[in-house]
Amino acid sequence: MLRGKGFFITNISQCQGGDLQAIAERARLAGLSHVIVKIAEGITPANLSTDSQNNPIKTLRSNLAQYGIQLWGWQHVLGNKAFDEGQIAQQRITDLRLAGFVVVAANEYEIPGGATNARQYMHELRHAHPNLPIALSSFRYPSYHKGFPWEAFLSDCNYNMPMVFWVQAHNPHTQLMRSYQEFDSLRPFRAIIPTGPVFSTDTWRPTLSEIQEFIATAQSLNLPAINFWDWDSTSGELSHLWEPIQNTPWMLTGLPQDIVGDYIAALNTHDPQNLSALYAPRAVHVNAQRTLAGRDAIRAWYVDWFAEGRSGLTFEMIHSQGGGNVRHFRWKAAAAPQADSTPAALARQRLFEGYQQLYQGIFYQKQHNLIPREYTAHIALIDLDHPAVDVMVTPRAGLGRTTSAFLGRYDAQLAVNGDEWLSLDNPKGLAVSQGDQYSPASVEPTIYISQENQIQIGGTPPARIWDAISGSHTLIREGLISAKILSCAKPEYCEIKAPRTAIGMTRYNQLVLVVVQGPPLDLRNALSLKEMAELLLGLGVRNAISFDGGGSSTLAVEQSGVPSVFNLPSDGRERTVANHLGVRAKKLISDTFEPQAEGNDTFGLLDGQIVYHLTMMP
Repeated sequence: MLRGKGFFITNISQCQGGDLQAIAERARLAGLSHVIVKIAEGITPANLSTDSQNNPIKTLRSNLAQYGIQLWGWQHVLGNKAFDEGQIAQQRITDLRLAGFVVVAANEYEIPGGATNARQYMHELRHAHPNLPIALSSFRYPSYHKGFPWEAFLSDCNYNMPMVFWVQAHNPHTQLMRSYQEFDSLRPFRAIIPTGPVFSTDTWRPTLSEIQEFIATAQSLNLPAINFWDWDSTSGELSHLWEPIQNTPWMLTGLPQDIVGDYIAALNTHDPQNLSALYAPRAVHVNAQRTLAGRDAIRAWYVDWFAEGRSGLTFEMIHSQGGGNVRHFRWKAAAAPQADSTPAALARQRLFEGYQQLYQGIFYQKQHNLIPREYTAHIALIDLDHPAVDVMVTPRAGLGRTTSAFLGRYDAQLAVNGDEWLSLDNPKGLAVSQGDQYSPASVEPTIYISQENQIQIGGTPPARIWDAISGSHTLIREGLISAKILSCAKPEYCEIKAPRTAIGMTRYNQLVLVVVQGPPLDLRNALSLKEMAELLLGLGVRNAISFDGGGSSTLAVEQSGVPSVFNLPSDGRERTVANHLGVRAKKLISDTFEPQAEGNDTFGLLDGQIVYHLTMMP
């Protein structure tokens, strides 16, 4: 699933003065997950160099890859030479090793024969690249373009990227909502990734607040990603439009706690009665082969469906979006790995109850608390005894990045911000990465990490230090809140309520990483140091220190190959910090198995029950 923020490029030479490394740096600073560069206009290749040895797109792909940013391509198709256009697209995709591809199609296809041309083009493209993510980028309102061959294009696409350009108007929220609602009822449905305008005309230009409104609306719809058109136009008088794009982290809400989440949970019980209870008495269940009507018929179908070898599968959500009474979602299922049922394994398993497993050895829980005031805690529990887990500290060369940029650069799966700093290349306390000490010892409390992944919080430094990172305060020592925290000699500091990041250890060799934030309208009003210590004690922590807090507090996690910020940074954007603590781990065992079942489904709801269920796959 494509996630995050992306930018279209028409002419590479018009972006950052044609400096390919500067383009990659700009993309990194903006927190982009993907860049979409033009590879052809009809049958004519685009962004070629006169020097055959210096391909700018290949170089750009390499520069972006160092920051974990995907390079996609796009082609404006004209329809008059569908076969040839398909041929040039597939050749350039192969040659440039693109991560995905966008078909840009418009009024050239609103003519007799347009659907035939679209099918021929898509057949050539999809036949050559059966597993490539492909998107359609076209009009914002299908109701205005009923002659456009939507089905011919979208049937072979993974995504729908409508161009929601509010030219000559100033109502991005209204236009995006209408575009979403119209495509929500169009078939075949594809995950919607809208593209907003960052260009101007002689009489119109988008404002900074409109770009912010467009981004906020897309996030409120839980859309997987968002794009902007185009990079070439963002110099000069429009350069300020980068600000809201760069300053807004792309937040993912995860598995919705509604009917879709209930459905996945019911699938994992393998009980047809649990599933049929989610449907209205007169619901319909439709796929390409048949239509079932009524709860009893649906229950009987699930009996047969599980009996066909699916009763041993574990079902998992891939993506969900939608609002109101409609939900679109994708799921997959694979054979569950053989569980270790020994008493010791079961006892360890109970330690992670209530947590969602993100990776092997990495568990996550989000707590919304009302005492001592409203705040949200993002809690990561790391099993240090798991052989797939490796804890690391920012290397010298990686200083001065956002936490998500650090995570992407060093292939970590989870990361938090580290120590306070005197400058972005000079942390306050002791800092060591793989034996390289780049910051001297100080009075600050320190975490020591051995090459064998054993962690010591505070105390006498080991004879040989492999990794080390420091913090601001000792919060807990041997199961007791630090006396300095309790005495609070500096109330103006220790009693202040703020976002905070802390690290602790349990008696069972689990690393606990916690980031707290205040309520959405008052993010800075989170916890005092003492309250943070009390939260950690409640999590079973025996020793803990605090890292840098305030706007620096960040928890980043890799999701589908893209760094995602789980908390809401109090600055309104992710802050660049000196160093970081990262955790590397392997994918869950179930992620490495080929899916044995999958679905692309739509629910229609009434009073919280499913009244129609459409599925594209059996």
